Amino acid sequence: EGLGQFGAAAASHAGALAELLEDEDWQVPSAASNALKRIGHPAAPFCAEVLGRCDPVARTGVVEALIRIGGAEVATAVAPLLTHEDPGVRRHVAECLGALGREAAAEQVQALSGLASSDLDKEVRRKSKEALMKLGVRTYIPEVLGSGDALPPGMLAAMDGGSGCKGGGKGEKGEKKTWSGGGGSWGGGG
Repeated sequence: EGLGQFGAAAASHAGALAELLEDEDWQVPSAASNALKRIGHPAAPFCAEVLGRCDPVARTGVVEALIRIGGAEVATAVAPLLTHEDPGVRRHVAECLGALGREAAAEQVQALSGLASSDLDKEVRRKSKEALMKLGVRTYIPEVLGSGDALPPGMLAAMDGGSGCKGGGKGEKGEKKTWSGGGGSWGGGG
């Protein structure tokens, strides 16, 4: 953690600090993450490299370090990992991009959209859709509900508000309730 006190001046040691993110003693990755955050953007490529090869147990800590560093530099550093052969790495990258925010991850929205719609791994699709939601890409909001499976077309249309589809149900006092997809509201009937 002492190296982190030097901030960007300690950038030449960022690679060694990033390696410590894989340590089994939870205190070591925590201290390394703090130091990497202080070093800032020069540490991003080293952390991304560790994420691409580390054990699954260490990935969450590496992603936390990347998120703490933040910024478009991190998004650029992790972007190549969106095509990694390991679906666990792709899931963590999607999570990271979603947490970085719209401005930082703007250039990765198209790649995330591709994962959300066509990745073979259901969890990668789900995490990509969640990331897109966090980034404000509304197209994927209805589909992210549930286990990651696509919703039936009628349900999507009703949730999306574009179809004017009506669904029915009973209110608390037994009155008929309808969903107006176009207006996006529940209405009471008699």
